[in-house]
Amino acid sequence: MQRIAACYALVVGSLVLGGCRNDHAAPLPPTSSPCEVGGVELAHGSTRVFFSASEVPAGEVCVQAARTCQNGTLAGDPAFAFTDCTVSDAHTVFLRTGGDDTHHGLSEADAVASLSRALEIAHDQEKRGIVVDIGAGTFPHDGELRITSGVSLRGAGPSTLLDFDLERTEASIRILASDVELSSLAINVHLVHSLSGCVENPNTCITGGRGEFGTGVTVGAYLQTEAPLPIERVTLRDLVIGRDGGDDVSYLAAAMTLVGRVSDITISGIELRDRHSTGLIAHWGGWSTVAPAPEALQNPDYALLETYHPHRIDVTGLTFERLDAITALSSTYDVRLQNLSGRTSRIALLLPGDEVDVYATEEDRGNINKNLTISDVEVDISARPGRPELVRITANGTSKIDDTNGTPVVRTLPYEQVTIEDVTVLSVDTSQADLHYGIDANGAQGTDIVLRNIVLGAVATGGFPGSNGPVPGVGLHIRNATGLRIDNLQTQADVGVVIRDSDSIRITELQASWSPWTAPFNTFGIVIDQTPAAARPLADIQVAGGQLEGYPTGVRYDADVGCGPLTISMFTAVDIATLEAPISCGAFGLGM
Repeated sequence: MQRIAACYALVVGSLVLGGCRNDHAAPLPPTSSPCEVGGVELAHGSTRVFFSASEVPAGEVCVQAARTCQNGTLAGDPAFAFTDCTVSDAHTVFLRTGGDDTHHGLSEADAVASLSRALEIAHDQEKRGIVVDIGAGTFPHDGELRITSGVSLRGAGPSTLLDFDLERTEASIRILASDVELSSLAINVHLVHSLSGCVENPNTCITGGRGEFGTGVTVGAYLQTEAPLPIERVTLRDLVIGRDGGDDVSYLAAAMTLVGRVSDITISGIELRDRHSTGLIAHWGGWSTVAPAPEALQNPDYALLETYHPHRIDVTGLTFERLDAITALSSTYDVRLQNLSGRTSRIALLLPGDEVDVYATEEDRGNINKNLTISDVEVDISARPGRPELVRITANGTSKIDDTNGTPVVRTLPYEQVTIEDVTVLSVDTSQADLHYGIDANGAQGTDIVLRNIVLGAVATGGFPGSNGPVPGVGLHIRNATGLRIDNLQTQADVGVVIRDSDSIRITELQASWSPWTAPFNTFGIVIDQTPAAARPLADIQVAGGQLEGYPTGVRYDADVGCGPLTISMFTAVDIATLEAPISCGAFGLGM
């Protein structure tokens, strides 16, 4: 006896879900060669239903045809070669203004009132591949919008505006699931209360909760009271993120934050309008005894059990109107940012984070601070108080967990394969503040830390307001560092390069210049110095090729250290009054 295929269809509104599946036909007595198709053997003379595809999109039907085995050859249309067929359970929820969203077939009779309701409808289906298709219009939303299952939010471009009113402990959109996509839409952030000052409730006074609050998009969470599931494969594409608040820094927060157990993040084509504190933060997060931040950090019972570190992050194409920093990377790895442009106070802050890797998972341990790349950057600089450098790199972190009598423990987590390259400063505005350093590599320790093709312009000129009066600006500040290589650095600075308490430093093609102005300090092309009781003695410093121009003194040595740690070669000196002071090591290739 032979059974036939069973087919079904479910109609929900205008959506058709269905599928077909058949049982194996009962075999006939073998009289000749059987047929084998798709792993199924069909006896000679037997007939069964085959399908033209193994899966069809939601709303379509499976097309079938009967084929008969004739002595080893399957008769009929060879396009029908699949033994089973299912209708995809992916589907789309359409969200529109003006009430026409009722036609998507999944909502109730009334129009979807908010974006949250659209997500509820999608999540209630318990299907995969959900798409929330958002049309043009403004969709206001009070509070944080949480995405807790795989879903795609796709707008119609900047004309689709999600407009958020947030408390100071909320993000606009928080993604807490894998396989999520946000694309082709605009997000506006309005903070109901400032992130600082906190007159209304001093107990919740925060400055951003590690950057996860007040954002346009936050992926993950900083502190959680149980081990979180991984958040993977998140895409942010073609977004516009704006912010109310003007230049009031107390209302500024990051545009995008990746925090905790997140990986495989793709970000592309992002436009940041108005002013934000940071374009992108990637920060470690943890499983702790008390959560969430920021109150947890003040709780005496707070302790970390395990930490997680964002990784495999790819950012391409970030334009911005005004940032205090383009990016901050804290205890991350496998990160690439490229094609960045706009006005900022700082390009990058690279640091290992408070907890370094003491509590890291086996997956993360040994990888943190590896493979970080920032490239293709063109910026206009507007200096801001409290942002004393354009780029900051350090491998030193202090741990709140191991505080002893209020003194934080300092740990070192070295870098490996870090590259910052092809950076051009187009203009510098110091009307609001001065920059102390172009690049501050105090504590930049590790291997293969490379700065290449960096044009700083006049970032570190004119003096910086120190506690005892103005101090000189420094183009490149290297202290307590190792494994650093600089190739083709151009800077106009009070002091071109300072190297203190460091070893294994290579500098090639340095172009440092100074134009005289009234300044209450001496200026130098290169300073080589050893501070008292330094943990790392000066050693193996090589500077080869380049030019010093306009400095009263070309190279200033630490007289107590002498000439041993440094080798200079193939240099040109232009308008240098004194080549070397207070001692002369000679034979360095410096010439007028």
